[in-house]
Amino acid sequence: MQPYVQLLAATPTPMSVDEGRSPGVYDGVVAFEVLHLPFARRRKLVWNPMMSGPLYEAYDRQLHWIASLHVPGSEMRDPPAFELRFIGGREPGVVEVFLLVRASGPGGDEARARALGLAEVVAALAPVDDVLRPLATAEAFERTGLSEGWATGECEDVIEVRRVERWLAPEAAGAQGPLFYAVQAWEWHLLGMEGVWCALGRLGRPIALCVSLAPMVWDVGDYAAYESLRAMQQVCQFTATEARDAAAALDLYTCLLYRTARPFTMRVTLVGAGVPEALANAVGAALTLPSLQLASPPTVTPAYVAVRPADATELAIARYNFEHVRQLTWGEDLAALPLRRWRYAVDARQAHTAFRLPVLPEDGYPGVTIATEV
Repeated sequence: MQPYVQLLAATPTPMSVDEGRSPGVYDGVVAFEVLHLPFARRRKLVWNPMMSGPLYEAYDRQLHWIASLHVPGSEMRDPPAFELRFIGGREPGVVEVFLLVRASGPGGDEARARALGLAEVVAALAPVDDVLRPLATAEAFERTGLSEGWATGECEDVIEVRRVERWLAPEAAGAQGPLFYAVQAWEWHLLGMEGVWCALGRLGRPIALCVSLAPMVWDVGDYAAYESLRAMQQVCQFTATEARDAAAALDLYTCLLYRTARPFTMRVTLVGAGVPEALANAVGAALTLPSLQLASPPTVTPAYVAVRPADATELAIARYNFEHVRQLTWGEDLAALPLRRWRYAVDARQAHTAFRLPVLPEDGYPGVTIATEV
């Protein structure tokens, strides 16, 4: 069964210059419904008796799948993108899970061919725990939420969960001294997203959690910026708290630039009507650990921020990202390129903090149904 391809013209947007896109470019989007093997069948997929069981092995297979999404063409200025979309609230206690694949090309036919070719590879490489069922018609494709809600005002609320970023000032640098750019790493948790999925299934209105990945490559500007930050961290004196934050940030940068052969940028966004702040906080908590500030008395600050579009222009960009499966920047970032994209860069393990497929317990989640393949 060949998937339906949603073709979208790359119409100009306020931030389209960021990607250097030219007129005549089309986005081709293919969607799959993600179905899950019943628990009894999953238990037969445990190969390593030294591991803790099907949950760990299923997640290990997902990590390898994520790494495989760093496909040829990632070095292009307009790389493909992949998005897991969890939609709850349409039916009581039901969470729908979709995988969207986007490829672009100079013209509709080329975009369609690229999207179909990429989708075929992605489906073939999918973990054995899951079944990707292609959405074969335009009507079925609408279930992903790409074609509904905006015109009626049902999707006019967007919250993006982002890493905390800071400028750290060395103690003796003075007002005009150099600043150290630090971002907070995402933290992997075994059951981090479980509470988010359950919350989506219990909401009384449609809300979509969108987790998008786009392959990326580093360039000479990134490595030059890294060497500058490394030198600053080694020779400059920071307060105790900021010295710890600078060291942690440099460890993250070292991992991403020198120990990760397949980096991605990842965006985590909630879309719907009146997205609850509590849901955004649940997503942020699932991706992070609290940051303990060395103060007297000690204080704990979030390691994430939940950002809404500030005006109609930013909302239009967020809507464009949702419809085209893209990652155009909106809102404020402290740093300019190349540091700006470091805030969103991840390796496969950090991507798996949010870009993960549910692994259901034997009786499912309490009060939540997620479709399975029988």
